[in-house]
Amino acid sequence: EARAEWGGDKAARGCLMMTGSMGLGYIFPLPERICAAGADVQVIVLVGSNRELKDRLEDKFGDSGRVRAVSFTDQVPLYMAACDVMLTKPGGLTSTEAAVFSVPLIHTDPIPGCETRNAAFFQGHGMSRRALGGQEIVSAATELLFSDSAREAMCAAQRRTINPYAARDIVDCALERA
Repeated sequence: EARAEWGGDKAARGCLMMTGSMGLGYIFPLPERICAAGADVQVIVLVGSNRELKDRLEDKFGDSGRVRAVSFTDQVPLYMAACDVMLTKPGGLTSTEAAVFSVPLIHTDPIPGCETRNAAFFQGHGMSRRALGGQEIVSAATELLFSDSAREAMCAAQRRTINPYAARDIVDCALERA
């Protein structure tokens, strides 16, 4: 249902690429290389406020339907629900949100420090794969897109590790102590 709502092919394998609110990071030629993995692969790139990136993607891929650039949106949960695999840097909030949604996750190029530790934590618990550089990212995305068992194993690890009610539990704990 989510895939139909964003206009994607329900039968396609969907890869969501997150580039942050400002659309940072060098993503070319990742969408094209991921799409080359199969005729039924679609890539959605959330470009944030980066108009230049959106224009470049639209110029390159036009109306093919295989790659779509989406400007800043408040519909990220919809895109997460619609994808089979998500690529993002390992920020804590986005990574946790993806895990709560049970989205197979590939962490890319962390900012040194907390994001490096986030990626290690998620990968160490089987909740994500870490891929650095274009070839690793494409290989990890392709493998997950075409392996139902690998995606399900990752989602199962996310469900075992991440408390989807953590915010509620924190508020309840704070109110009990107040």
